[in-house]
Amino acid sequence: MGRLILVRHGQASFGAADYDQLSELGAAQSRSLGGWWTQRGFTPDAVVCGPRRRHGQSERAAREGMPELPGALPAPGLDEYPAFELLAKAGPLLADDPEVAALLDGLSSGGGAATQRLVQAVTLRWVRGELQVPGVITWVEFRARVEEQIRKLTTDARSATIVGFTSAGPVSAAVGLALGLSHTQTIELSWNLYNASTTTFLYTRGRFTLSEFNVTSHLDTASITYR
Repeated sequence: MGRLILVRHGQASFGAADYDQLSELGAAQSRSLGGWWTQRGFTPDAVVCGPRRRHGQSERAAREGMPELPGALPAPGLDEYPAFELLAKAGPLLADDPEVAALLDGLSSGGGAATQRLVQAVTLRWVRGELQVPGVITWVEFRARVEEQIRKLTTDARSATIVGFTSAGPVSAAVGLALGLSHTQTIELSWNLYNASTTTFLYTRGRFTLSEFNVTSHLDTASITYR
């Protein structure tokens, strides 16, 4: 039986012009994870990494805490869903939606929390198929892409222990696959994942099951963040 450990990236730059960049805390969170693995004598057989900068930065920071990590291989199917692209393009398409209009009005005084609520409202409409944005993949296509990547990793490796650095969306999609969750249940999981948390799955031929979810044992209380 093999293990697939998916790591959500460390804290990125939420609310900044460029989200796809680890904060200092995000890098520290990832280093703590690598150090925690070293202390416990854990060494995976393989490491894979999603394509975003925050994924690679998290992997490299974890490697500072654990230099023995195997070299990371690309895993494009572990890319995040296009939340900010949806937000940027959805305005005209949701002009008559009163909830979205109210959230837009509250952005100037609501800070990061207001932005998060707006992202969630828009993303829910996309997940439910109520929002179709030209040039942006559908939620169903996103989920299928993640599941195909998981099948490839677990089929090729069979009984290996694999670590994958990714984002909240692919982690929740993997949990949805393991537990047979609905689309709405799956996306809502992504909003509750901690930065630099680990979620572990067990796999064997024809089986993919959840073992641990949203683990932050390597972080102290002050270092635990959602965004």
